[in-house]
Amino acid sequence: MTEASAMEKYAVDNNLIDPGHIIKEEKASSTAENAYYSRIIIDEFEASNVHVVTTQLHMERAKKFFEKV
Repeated sequence: MTEASAMEKYAVDNNLIDPGHIIKEEKASSTAENAYYSRIIIDEFEASNVHVVTTQLHMERAKKFFEKV
């Protein structure tokens, strides 16, 4: 199970989000790749309201990469 699938399962099982509002990025093997592939998905869906889900420990690293893309 990918990290994205595990987070999706947790969020859905705990009624935190409607499953229809989840789009997962599952190609990346690093935070930099995750930001890159997520940008492609964001552009494809013309999304304007995007949330990155990660741990508090990983947030600063994720923020650094996602702000670049």
